[in-house]
Amino acid sequence: MILLLLGLLIAGLLCYSCFINRIRGLPPGPPPLPLLGNFLQFKTDLDKKFFEWKRWYGKAFTVWMPHPTVIITDCKV
Repeated sequence: MILLLLGLLIAGLLCYSCFINRIRGLPPGPPPLPLLGNFLQFKTDLDKKFFEWKRWYGKAFTVWMPHPTVIITDCKV
């Protein structure tokens, strides 16, 4: 019973982190952790991380700090 509840909790957290941007109508971005956002992913230089996410998600992406922040990396966007 406990394993079932634990499995459901993990599945719920994965669905939340993968689809939260789509639910709110925001641009795609790295999946956030509940209550923490993407703070744990900022261990390296922030500029390098933003360039990496630009290559992965496009010229506009959402970063959660813990509130959603849309990062625009191109003037034409």
